[in-house]
Amino acid sequence: MAVAKRNIAFLIIDMAQEQFHPNGTPIITSWPGHAHILSLAQALPKERVFDSRLWISPADNSSLHELYPGVGIAGRKGTELCAELITKLPGLSTFVKKVQYSAFYGAELDNLMAPENVGVVMLAGINTDYCVFASGMRVQQSVGKPVIAEGLQSLKNFWDARE
Repeated sequence: MAVAKRNIAFLIIDMAQEQFHPNGTPIITSWPGHAHILSLAQALPKERVFDSRLWISPADNSSLHELYPGVGIAGRKGTELCAELITKLPGLSTFVKKVQYSAFYGAELDNLMAPENVGVVMLAGINTDYCVFASGMRVQQSVGKPVIAEGLQSLKNFWDARE
């Protein structure tokens, strides 16, 4: 019996305008910036691209609103996706609201990936130590294989070895 091919999704996390200075440089100075995300997204094979950013409304029960007041407020201009990603990333089709560290908090992203038969999720974003990490942990629990995109340079044989 043949095993169905598992699809690859690329998940961009927290690439909101408020994560960058007005000149486009990232607030987190050690991070290479949105040009890095663009180069990864354009070079890597994938079937779907998801965009997940903080999008907290007063009705959401989120501790992040208390920890980071003023960040990720639903509907504010700063919570919009970086303009460069919008214009230069073809195939960016699905926005998933994020109210906790993991983009998978709640069931929305799981429900979107299940019918797509996603088995590998490549993750990239500005907050690798919290949000990308937390999302990667959830991928391993519920979807399949997480791959943190920043580390792909050392995984040259990944695509040949994947299931």
